[in-house]
Amino acid sequence: MMQMSSRMSRHDDVPVQLSDVYSDVGLSSRQQAARPTVRMEEHLAPCFVSAHYEATKGDDRTAWDRFRNLYQHRYNGLVLDKTPGLVEETRGKLLGYDPASLQYRLGLCPAFNARATIMSSFRYLFSSIAVAVATFLTTIFWESGSAYIVAKEVLDSTSALLLQLSSFVIAGFVSLVVTRWYQRRLYYIALIGNLKATLVLAAGFVVAPASGSSDAQATAAAARATIGRYCRLCMELAWLKGRSTSEAPASRAYLFSKGLLTSDAEWHLMVPGARQLSVLAWLGQVLNQCAHAGCLERTVLVQFCSLIERARSNSSDMMDRTILDIPFAYAHIVTLLVKMAILFNTVRVGAIFGIEYRNEDGSLPGTGPLILGILSSVAANVGLQGLLDIQTKLHNPFGDSEGDIPHEKLMASLDELAEGLARNLAAADLGVDGAWTARPQKHTGAEASRAVA
Repeated sequence: MMQMSSRMSRHDDVPVQLSDVYSDVGLSSRQQAARPTVRMEEHLAPCFVSAHYEATKGDDRTAWDRFRNLYQHRYNGLVLDKTPGLVEETRGKLLGYDPASLQYRLGLCPAFNARATIMSSFRYLFSSIAVAVATFLTTIFWESGSAYIVAKEVLDSTSALLLQLSSFVIAGFVSLVVTRWYQRRLYYIALIGNLKATLVLAAGFVVAPASGSSDAQATAAAARATIGRYCRLCMELAWLKGRSTSEAPASRAYLFSKGLLTSDAEWHLMVPGARQLSVLAWLGQVLNQCAHAGCLERTVLVQFCSLIERARSNSSDMMDRTILDIPFAYAHIVTLLVKMAILFNTVRVGAIFGIEYRNEDGSLPGTGPLILGILSSVAANVGLQGLLDIQTKLHNPFGDSEGDIPHEKLMASLDELAEGLARNLAAADLGVDGAWTARPQKHTGAEASRAVA
């Protein structure tokens, strides 16, 4: 049997043919020629901003989209993934960003990255406009009489108290919101890790005995294929449950399109509301059957059981409101304090300009100071309301916004691992000395006659 050659270049600029890796496992010359050529730096290097822009700029549909994409990648430092998934057309999911670009390269401009920030909602713009109008109207109608002066002093003390309370409370509130957001993403990435570990162990330990027949080898190969499909199906179902769409017909069609569901009966055999847990139960049954057939050691089966239990814990409900939602009473009082602080501060600023900056005849001295007062009210609203809106933005990270989990990219890594391990195990066997031995290729009668000819 021929030994697969292992080639590693010490220089990043040396092209590496993927066909070199598979040249001795029965691929034809035409199949080898069809395989792409990659450079080591493209294969190993991280996703740099400029390279990512070049790879995704062809996805833009209009001149505005092209300019927006250029701005995001070159000047705002955002790295977006546009892998299609359940939602075919997407502006991308945020993979990372450059902090320096955020601070020093116009990264604060909300026009080009609104969907990744709290400014994605029209309500945020509307509240700022409402604050500006309220400040202006208060300035116009606030008079300079003694009663208005006393009312302005009351506004000063009340506004100061509310700003102090809201500033103190909202700091802990935002910290708790970000912690809950982090926990949900942590459960997601931990589940991917559990399932990848399952795939790796299955590739190494779900094998036919050394003296096993061809039927035993076929049984082990079928079991590995089923394990790979179940791992991918569990991940997709857990993600869909986080989106609250695991029972939707569109989700079912999506799983069929990816080849993760094989029949309607398989869908109906799952427990509604706990479909990902049903798949984990099936995974345990397959592994137990492998142990009975002699394709898996009982001691290793214990390790699989541990992985399945951790996967169950991480996939039960990543949007579990029982333990992850912020208490309603807490969120309510924080929201109430912030809204009152914004309201009283807005009226207070208008009262100051209505009393302090009027001419003797009662007219306003000019628009400059008034515009400055309006901007100060808007700035307070942007800060306080923005901190409050973080809960709305980060509450569910399983959506389709730019700041949500890039499921399509992360799921693609799980798909590639499952398919790659299956392809390698079907092509060759690994010896204890690290040498790969190609497996004999099965040919049909017509192919065998052509090979003899």
